Amino acid sequence: MGEKKEGIIGWLGEKGTYFYILIMLVVFPLFYTNGLFNLCKDKEDLFLFVTFIYVCILVPVFIKWVYNLRKERTKCIRADVVFGVILLLALFMSTIFAIDSRKSFFYSTARMINGLCVLGCIIVFFAVRQYGIFDGIILWGWLLGSSLIYLIGILCACGINVVHIQDGIKDSQKPIYLTPLGHADLNTCYVCLMLPLIMVMYMICKEQFSQILHGINIYLGFLFIFFLKTDSVLIAMVTGFVVLLYFAVEREVWFGRYMQIMGMYLGAKITIWALLYMYGESLYPFFDLGEFLLNGNLILGEAGIYLLMIGINKAKKDCLRKGLLIIRKIALCVGIGLAICFVMGVIYANLNKSSIQENSFWNYLVVKDTTFNRRGFIWNRTVYTFINEPFWRKLFGNGLNCFREFIAAGGTVSLEELTFNDPHNEFLQMLSDMGILGVIGYFGLLLSTLIRALKSWKQNELQVAVALTLCVYMIQGLANEYSIFYLPLLCIFLGLANGSMTKNESNAVENT
Repeated sequence: MGEKKEGIIGWLGEKGTYFYILIMLVVFPLFYTNGLFNLCKDKEDLFLFVTFIYVCILVPVFIKWVYNLRKERTKCIRADVVFGVILLLALFMSTIFAIDSRKSFFYSTARMINGLCVLGCIIVFFAVRQYGIFDGIILWGWLLGSSLIYLIGILCACGINVVHIQDGIKDSQKPIYLTPLGHADLNTCYVCLMLPLIMVMYMICKEQFSQILHGINIYLGFLFIFFLKTDSVLIAMVTGFVVLLYFAVEREVWFGRYMQIMGMYLGAKITIWALLYMYGESLYPFFDLGEFLLNGNLILGEAGIYLLMIGINKAKKDCLRKGLLIIRKIALCVGIGLAICFVMGVIYANLNKSSIQENSFWNYLVVKDTTFNRRGFIWNRTVYTFINEPFWRKLFGNGLNCFREFIAAGGTVSLEELTFNDPHNEFLQMLSDMGILGVIGYFGLLLSTLIRALKSWKQNELQVAVALTLCVYMIQGLANEYSIFYLPLLCIFLGLANGSMTKNESNAVENT
């Protein structure tokens, strides 16, 4: 009888988690009630409503967990659990010490996220970690929801106002508001979270039908990232190609699939180039890095190099992959070294910027107000304000949704002059919202998950998807913010990833 009850409770947790994840993957990104005018409130309401139902379903599961706590004391507590608890503590402490506690916890402004929603995200992480299973059903939901978002964005970028998402907005805003996820920056965060996993699934899948569906999603995703016209998404995805290559050279089949993915990327560029040539007046103009990457001569050069690589690899019987396999660890060490040198150089240059001359090399590493589409303007002011805060503010933050009050309190810029509601950088956003404690919890959770995936990917190839997704996501996070529009999806991903790795490690111990 006890086993039967335990089975029923387990079934309830698993099926409730299935239902919740599918709703969040398919319905949540697409849901809106009044065009682009109430998107933040729409996402917040739907998330809280569905999460409340999910938590109610899990109440018997939670009671069982508390009852069995005495059996869990001897088990090793994983790093992701520790960092999740630290993040939860940071949320409560930042709310207590917030500039406006009620606003911080209950209300959202612009495209931000309030404390109640963050609390829901943390609960979801722990619940999905325990009962979430990444299988075919979840994968089809992942494909369906993301494919529809990409398709809507592509059509809107071509001047076709599908599902009336752009009704009522100014013509000047239409190029950057393309989907029910709102602004281009938020769509950037979404695609950097959703597309890398499918790229890996295409590389490792064995069924031809699944491969075709994954390929369609990837092709649409590549079209979408160009139509978004944000430099951060292009930089993040190029970095993703480099990271994926490190894993792809491990096996001949993987490398062949990787070359096919690169072909899809090139095909997406050729498609957009052709559309610009034939229907240039109907498409919104490209600029900055996107304009450079869509240059016709560059595309021809890339196509020539791509065909040459395929020819050499086939003629010399996999010699290209084998050569890359030999040097990949050396290349990784060199890349990490260069990245560390760059970061240290940026820190040094900005600490000593008052004494650096304009014609100096170090001047190129100084973050100016015009850096990265004027993000430097708010980065500099956020750092300056944070440094001048009292210690307890540094430790616990100023509260979610209090960034405008935080930056104004620093005396560096008045509210009338402020053009940003957030610092456009996840590290600085967490630092101002939840302080050093929040940074430890949030980035500790991300990095511990990444490290676990890198340690186990040869035993479980699905961990390549975890590693690639987190690398791409954290790169774009240098120029974008976390928000209600996709943070719940990130927590679901982290729950699935850590839950899968924990189960695999437990099974490995039992089998030894």
